[in-house]
Amino acid sequence: MSGHRVPTPPTNTPYIPSPVETKHYAYGLPSKARMIARSSADVWVQPTGPEAYLEPKELSVLGPHRLNGVWQDVIGPVMESYLLEQQVRCSLIHPLGLGVAGQPSPPAVIMVGVDRDSLSAEFGLRVVVHCRSILQENQVEDVHVIAYESQNQLFAGMYKPTITANPVAIVRELRSVFPSVTRRRRISRKPAVSSSSIPLNPANCSCSRLGTFCSLPTRKRTSSTGSAVTVEIRSGRLC
Repeated sequence: MSGHRVPTPPTNTPYIPSPVETKHYAYGLPSKARMIARSSADVWVQPTGPEAYLEPKELSVLGPHRLNGVWQDVIGPVMESYLLEQQVRCSLIHPLGLGVAGQPSPPAVIMVGVDRDSLSAEFGLRVVVHCRSILQENQVEDVHVIAYESQNQLFAGMYKPTITANPVAIVRELRSVFPSVTRRRRISRKPAVSSSSIPLNPANCSCSRLGTFCSLPTRKRTSSTGSAVTVEIRSGRLC
């Protein structure tokens, strides 16, 4: 990263990230996601010095949080309507934990995946700030929004995103994280799988991190419309 100068951003307000921040903000994620904009005002600091290095980030399943009670039926649909209205080419919206690798309680974020080269940093900043205001209007104050270039591309002409918090969709979106996962999905093309039908963590499982394999047998789940969904894991169930 030597030779790149990061402009000093304004304080206490979300800002347009520099090209260096855009490239390295999500460093550590195997998908090499490119961050477009974020609603948080904390300043990203580029490491300097002869022994400078980036701290890798990792994603985790969102644990107990107020957002869980209002995401699927309240906040998620409102964000979806806004993104459709703005014609944002969004493929997936999902609440996750994102923090430095090994952090015990990473901050909760809404990850908004968009098609590559479809959203500018300027417009992306407007989008994430508005989505953040939707959270605040519903008394969710400690969650920020990040727009990033998604690995899950939409088909031409399709704009409707999948609003989800279920690990099946998250694994599909971040498939490069789990190269050993064998997936078989059978689902109607019209409805998306409801996150209420596939819990983040089964009640009888103590797994707390996205991508954790446990010994539970693979089971079929059913969407809200009755469509069957089967997930096969070579070494067990993915929580």
